[in-house]
Amino acid sequence: MRPQLGASGLANPREAQVRELAVPGPFRWTQITRNPGHVYASHRAHVGIAKLACETCHGDVATWTTPPTEPVQQLLHMSACLDCHRRRGASTWCGTCHR
Repeated sequence: MRPQLGASGLANPREAQVRELAVPGPFRWTQITRNPGHVYASHRAHVGIAKLACETCHGDVATWTTPPTEPVQQLLHMSACLDCHRRRGASTWCGTCHR
C-alpha cells in the first residue's frame, strides 16, 4: 500500500508509526465502533482530501494514554455528521455517505 500524500506532496511522517503498530504482533487493534453496512465514512476523504485533523472527529487523541473503550458519541449520530458537513460546505447528498 502506498503512503497517503499530504498537501505538501509528502507522506505524513506519523503514518509510518501507525503502519508499524498495525503489523501483526503483540499490539492488537480493537475496533469499538462499526458503522452499519449502508454507511460509508472514508478516512481518505476526511483526512486526505478535506485535510481534517483526527481530533476533529475523534477528540484530543494526542492526550490519550490508553485506547478508548467506548465509541465517540458524536460519531454515532448522523446529525453530528450533517452539522459538520453543512459548516464546512461538504456534500449532504445521501449517496455521499450511504450505499
